[in-house]
Amino acid sequence: MERLRIGLQLTASAIILGGGIPWCINEHAELCARGEARKRASLVAEQGRAAQARGDVDLAARAYADALALSPKDVELERLHVLALAEQVLENESTVTARNVLRLHRTLESALVSSPNEAVVELALGRVQVYRDLRPEAQKRFEAVIAREPKNARALLYLGDLQFRNEELDNAHTTLRRAVDADAASALARLVLGQVLLARRAFKEAEGFLETAAREMPKNPHVHLALGRALVAVEKWREAEVALVRALALDPELHGAQGPLGDAYLRNGKVEQAMLAYRNAYERSRDLESFKKLGRTYVQLGDFESATAVYNEVKTRAPDDPEPHLVFGLAAQISKRPDLARLAWERCVQLSQDRETDKPTGERCLSLTKALDEPTVQRKRPALPKPRP
Repeated sequence: MERLRIGLQLTASAIILGGGIPWCINEHAELCARGEARKRASLVAEQGRAAQARGDVDLAARAYADALALSPKDVELERLHVLALAEQVLENESTVTARNVLRLHRTLESALVSSPNEAVVELALGRVQVYRDLRPEAQKRFEAVIAREPKNARALLYLGDLQFRNEELDNAHTTLRRAVDADAASALARLVLGQVLLARRAFKEAEGFLETAAREMPKNPHVHLALGRALVAVEKWREAEVALVRALALDPELHGAQGPLGDAYLRNGKVEQAMLAYRNAYERSRDLESFKKLGRTYVQLGDFESATAVYNEVKTRAPDDPEPHLVFGLAAQISKRPDLARLAWERCVQLSQDRETDKPTGERCLSLTKALDEPTVQRKRPALPKPRP
């Protein structure tokens, strides 16, 4: 009986130990797998560091994301991934999209909890907030970095750009001057400063900054557009044409380029190309001023049928604009309908009373109305207005 008891105990022990062997083997395999994953994560992270050293922020961000997927609890990898992601946001605007903006916002905001003074992360979060139109919050981010680092050229650039978007031209001008002083090699700061100077109508100074930016960023369509607008403003028509053609070659759908290109073409004697550019400006961007320039060109060519068609559209879009009535009157006069011409010009005079910019048109219509009572007076078509940038 005693032998049977001992035998049963030995059998039970063997069963228990036997059951423990697979458990130990499984635990060892899991530890081995984790170690292997950490090794692979380390190798992938090295690829991220190499990409960062080459300035390839997109590849670096992807590499760190892959490394973190292999070793998700690695705090250092998480820090490197967030820094790379922040650099990617700052270096490439297309990184932020409608699909990922909320995830980026949460990731960057969470990173600042553990590292509240990480400038690159704070600036990236500010840029994400600008994308989400959270402008006051973004401004606070940029200002906080500048308060700690008064010569942080990136922070100054982003704050100046935001002030420009908010139409705070004086503040933007001051901030962007500081940005250029902090980093004289920043072509992007020169571009935005040049755009601010354009808005302040400091055209000659804008030309200088934008020429430098265009040399530094030859494949950026926006810098060639801004330079072209500055060159139109200072009446360097041939140079303006080159810059604007270049801008559209880089981005055929670029908003705002067709109108000034039409001005340059017209002043360079390329009338048909100018008219096509003006029409494109209206059809692609609803640029009413350029469409009016197309109408004026038809008037100068004596094609009042086409001019009337253009100005009928202008009248629909801008019922209070007196210019269409000037042209309707001219068309009526050509058709020997002085009664209709008088009505059109009188309406032109009425509509030109409120805005200072419309008064020259009103004065022209008033003069034409008076001339109807003086048949011997030579009636002239209005001169082609000088293109405005």
